[in-house]
Amino acid sequence: MFCRNQSGSAAVVFGLTLPVLAAGLAGAVEVTRMTAFKQRLTSATELSCHQGAIFVGSKRKNNANLTTDYTGDVRSITQKNLTEKRLENITISPSVDAVRVSVTTSGNLSFLLGGVLPKSNQYFSVSQSCLIAPNVPDPSSTSTLIFSESFEENHTVGQGNWNVIDTANTWFNSWTTSGAGLEINGQASLTSGKLRFGNFFAELDSDCKNASSSQKVSCANTTNSSIIRNMTLKGGNHEIRYWYNSRKDKSGIDYNKYGNAETCSDLTKAKGAGRDDFEQRAINELAVAQAQKDGWTFRIELYVEKKSDALYQVENLTDVCVWTKDWVERKLTFTVPSAGDYRIVWRGAGRQDTYGGLLDYIRICEGVCP
Repeated sequence: MFCRNQSGSAAVVFGLTLPVLAAGLAGAVEVTRMTAFKQRLTSATELSCHQGAIFVGSKRKNNANLTTDYTGDVRSITQKNLTEKRLENITISPSVDAVRVSVTTSGNLSFLLGGVLPKSNQYFSVSQSCLIAPNVPDPSSTSTLIFSESFEENHTVGQGNWNVIDTANTWFNSWTTSGAGLEINGQASLTSGKLRFGNFFAELDSDCKNASSSQKVSCANTTNSSIIRNMTLKGGNHEIRYWYNSRKDKSGIDYNKYGNAETCSDLTKAKGAGRDDFEQRAINELAVAQAQKDGWTFRIELYVEKKSDALYQVENLTDVCVWTKDWVERKLTFTVPSAGDYRIVWRGAGRQDTYGGLLDYIRICEGVCP
C-alpha cells in the first residue's frame, strides 16, 4: 500500500521509497536482458572462433605461408554471426597466429530503464581461442548454407520457460510438426546448465498435457514428436549438422551409469539399419546397456527421405543418438542422386515419458557446412 505522511514525504511500500522500489524492479528486468545479451555474445564468439580456425586451416592446406593475413576473413565471419544473433555495435578484435585463431567481442548493452538505475548501460567482453585444424576442406569454395534453425525466433516462449507448438501445424520457418507437437524450451537446468546457442532449444518428447498453450491434450502415451522439413535439393553432396543433448532432470535415472560416452550412430557404417545397432552394442557398451534399461528414453532419430517415401523407412535412417553427457555436434553427409523434393525429419523415438532428446542449431548445406 502507498501512503504519504502529513509532512509530504515520499511514498513508501513496506518501508521502501518509491524510487528504491522502481530501481529494484528495473534492475530485475535488466538482469534478465543482460543474461540474454551475454549468452548471445558468447555463442556468436565461440562459433566465429571455431569457423575461423577451420577457414584458416583450409587456406593453409596448400599454402603454408604463415605471413598471409586472415584476420579480415575472421572479422567478416564474426560480423556475420553477430548479425544473425541480432547484436549491433559490437567491437570485433580477431587475431591469427601460426597455431590458433582468437576472437574478442565487446560492446555495451543500453538499459531500457536506465533513468531509474545508477548507470545507463553495461559493458561486456568475450574472448575465445581455437587451435587451427590443418588439412581440412575449404568450406568457402564448396559450401552453401541452405537452411539453419536455432529455435530462437517467431515463438512466444519466455526466457527460462517452455511451451509446446500445436500438433500438425506449420510454424516458424516452415517446419511441420507431428505427434505431440514440438516443445520449445529455455531451461538451462535440463542441459547440464548450458544454453549453447542463444536462449532456447527443442525437445522431441513433449509435455503437451501440461503446456501453457492451447496444446493441452491427453498425451500420456503419445508424447514423442517429430519436426519435418520439406526441401527441394540439388543433386550432389550435402551435409547436415545439428547439436544433440540428453535431458538431465529425470528422477529415477542413474546418470552416473551413462558416463561420459557419446552414444550415437557409428557414421562409418552404411545409412539404414547399420546405424541402428544399439541392441547389439548394449552387450558390450555400458552406456548403451543403461540406455536400453531406461527404455531409450533420450533417443532421437534423423531420416533423409524422398518426399514420396513413407515416413520412417529404415533404409532412410541417417543418425540415431541415445545419450550424451553434454551438447555434441553431429555431422552427417549424404548424396542427392538427382534434384528433387526431399523430407528431412528428426523424431523422438524412445520411451514416451516427456523426458527426451534435445536439439539445437540445425544446419543443412550443399557441400560442407561453413
